[in-house]
Amino acid sequence: GAGAGAAVASNAGAWTGAGEDSGISHHASVRREPGAVGAPKDAEGNSPAANTLSITNTSTSTPAHESTSAGVCSTVARHTNGRPAFCSLCGEPVRARTHADFLLDQPRDSNEYVAQFVASTALHAMVTHPAAHFHRLLESRSLRKECSESWAVLRRVCALVAGLRASNPRGHIVIFDLCCGKSLTAVLCAYFFPDNCTIVAVDRRPAKFLPHFEALPNIQFLQANLFEFDASMAAALTAAGPDATGIIVGMHLCGLLSEKAVSLFSSHPAIRGLVLSPCCIPKANASPVVARANKLRVDQYDYWCLQLLTSLYPLRRQLERDESILSARNAVIVARK
Repeated sequence: GAGAGAAVASNAGAWTGAGEDSGISHHASVRREPGAVGAPKDAEGNSPAANTLSITNTSTSTPAHESTSAGVCSTVARHTNGRPAFCSLCGEPVRARTHADFLLDQPRDSNEYVAQFVASTALHAMVTHPAAHFHRLLESRSLRKECSESWAVLRRVCALVAGLRASNPRGHIVIFDLCCGKSLTAVLCAYFFPDNCTIVAVDRRPAKFLPHFEALPNIQFLQANLFEFDASMAAALTAAGPDATGIIVGMHLCGLLSEKAVSLFSSHPAIRGLVLSPCCIPKANASPVVARANKLRVDQYDYWCLQLLTSLYPLRRQLERDESILSARNAVIVARK
């Protein structure tokens, strides 16, 4: 309808809670010391020892990949830059240089979200983690695209958290990262909201595909089917305390999963905020969206996003296109109660 169309903005700046005012202030340049991972190349264009892939084994009693009786890998082998050669939890090999290091080595990125992510203390903490517990996340080949998506979500979550804190400064907040994928959004939220806040990463895939959350005490993983998640979400909110409130996050939820995220937000009184970026539209045999969009001769993705926005009526909601998300599917819906 006209009301829904009027809510569409062409730029992320249209969201009044976006940007620095949204509470994202954890930006500090990551300074590379000589010999550190990702240190700049020398005058001859050669990388210093920090960037080599050789491994130094400092122990002769236990192989680097051998698990101890406690089930934890005795990570004694290290790359020459000091990074562990094997993960201390899963035993998987850890690269001396990750895709995160390549981002850190580049001049300031032209994408504002990527640039802010690279300068954040959260990335610095992940890259320098002594046991390399975030190796699966940092080695992602699509890290640049993923960080633009996660940062877009984070800046909006900051605005929602600020609003909840204003009304209830001591209330516990639970952030549900639905279909969390590689969990970059969940990890960033855990770093940015360390106090009185629990992050619940939800996905159908087993935990072996995710980062090791042991490094962050305020994050947990639930392997669950989103279409059967109502009871689990209610239990997580109950466990957080009688005054706990929740925020639902969904970055690039496919098909009817976006509709389910809207349903979870609308049906649970304790869920006070929603940040949703839909991805692919539902299949033609599962929803009339495609047929209706074609009949109206409008873009199918735009029509799907407007349908989701309209379904949130009469709650406060907003739909905008965020051009800083490195994807053509860059619509973001924000709603609050």
